[in-house]
Amino acid sequence: MKKLIFGGLLFIMGTLGVIAMIAAGINAGPWGFHFSGGGYIEGWFAAILGMRALAPFIVFCLIGAAGLALCVFAVLREDEISKQ
Repeated sequence: MKKLIFGGLLFIMGTLGVIAMIAAGINAGPWGFHFSGGGYIEGWFAAILGMRALAPFIVFCLIGAAGLALCVFAVLREDEISKQ
Protein backbone atom coordinates (compact mmCIF):
# COMPACT_ATOMS: atom_id res chain seq x y z
CA MET A 1 0.00 0.00 0.00
CA LYS A 2 2.86 2.37 0.74
CA LYS A 3 4.31 1.85 -2.74
CA LEU A 4 0.93 2.60 -4.28
CA ILE A 5 0.60 5.88 -2.38
CA PHE A 6 4.20 6.90 -3.12
CA GLY A 7 3.80 5.97 -6.80
CA GLY A 8 0.56 7.90 -7.00
CA LEU A 9 2.18 10.98 -5.51
CA LEU A 10 5.11 10.72 -7.92
CA PHE A 11 2.73 10.31 -10.86
CA ILE A 12 0.67 13.34 -9.81
CA MET A 13 3.80 15.44 -9.25
CA GLY A 14 5.25 14.48 -12.63
CA THR A 15 1.95 15.10 -14.41
CA LEU A 16 1.51 18.52 -12.81
CA GLY A 17 5.10 19.40 -13.72
CA VAL A 18 4.57 18.45 -17.36
CA ILE A 19 1.31 20.41 -17.47
CA ALA A 20 3.05 23.43 -15.93
CA MET A 21 5.89 23.25 -18.45
CA ILE A 22 3.48 23.00 -21.39
CA ALA A 23 1.37 25.86 -20.00
CA ALA A 24 4.51 27.99 -19.62
CA GLY A 25 5.45 27.16 -23.19
CA ILE A 26 2.01 28.06 -24.50
CA ASN A 27 1.84 31.32 -22.53
CA ALA A 28 5.36 32.35 -23.56
CA GLY A 29 4.06 33.71 -26.82
CA PRO A 30 4.89 32.91 -30.41
CA TRP A 31 8.35 31.47 -29.97
CA GLY A 32 10.41 29.96 -32.69
CA PHE A 33 13.59 27.97 -32.29
CA HIS A 34 16.39 27.82 -34.87
CA PHE A 35 18.55 24.71 -34.89
CA SER A 36 22.23 24.95 -35.72
CA GLY A 37 21.67 22.77 -38.78
CA GLY A 38 19.21 25.24 -40.26
CA GLY A 39 15.96 23.76 -38.96
CA TYR A 40 13.18 25.84 -37.42
CA ILE A 41 10.22 24.87 -35.23
CA GLU A 42 7.39 26.82 -33.59
CA GLY A 43 4.94 26.06 -30.79
CA TRP A 44 5.09 25.09 -27.13
CA PHE A 45 8.06 22.75 -27.63
CA ALA A 46 9.98 25.56 -29.31
CA ALA A 47 9.17 27.77 -26.32
CA ILE A 48 10.50 25.10 -23.94
CA LEU A 49 13.68 24.85 -26.01
CA GLY A 50 13.96 28.65 -26.16
CA MET A 51 13.60 28.95 -22.38
CA ARG A 52 16.27 26.25 -22.00
CA ALA A 53 13.82 24.19 -19.98
CA LEU A 54 14.13 20.88 -21.82
CA ALA A 55 15.98 19.17 -18.94
CA PRO A 56 13.26 19.94 -16.35
CA PHE A 57 10.61 18.86 -18.86
CA ILE A 58 12.34 15.51 -19.34
CA VAL A 59 12.81 15.10 -15.57
CA PHE A 60 9.10 15.70 -14.94
CA CYS A 61 8.22 13.19 -17.67
CA LEU A 62 10.51 10.60 -16.09
CA ILE A 63 9.11 11.25 -12.60
CA GLY A 64 5.57 10.77 -13.89
CA ALA A 65 6.52 7.57 -15.74
CA ALA A 66 8.31 6.18 -12.67
CA GLY A 67 5.29 6.96 -10.50
CA LEU A 68 2.95 5.25 -12.94
CA ALA A 69 5.21 2.19 -13.11
CA LEU A 70 5.38 2.04 -9.31
CA CYS A 71 1.57 2.23 -9.07
CA VAL A 72 1.12 -0.56 -11.60
CA PHE A 73 3.74 -2.69 -9.83
CA ALA A 74 2.05 -2.13 -6.45
CA VAL A 75 -1.41 -3.00 -7.80
CA LEU A 76 -0.12 -6.17 -9.48
CA ARG A 77 1.77 -7.12 -6.33
CA GLU A 78 -1.34 -6.65 -4.13
CA ASP A 79 -3.39 -8.72 -6.58
CA GLU A 80 -0.77 -11.46 -6.46
CA ILE A 81 -0.70 -11.43 -2.65
CA SER A 82 -4.50 -11.52 -2.37
CA LYS A 83 -4.68 -14.67 -4.56
CA GLN A 84 -2.50 -16.64 -2.13
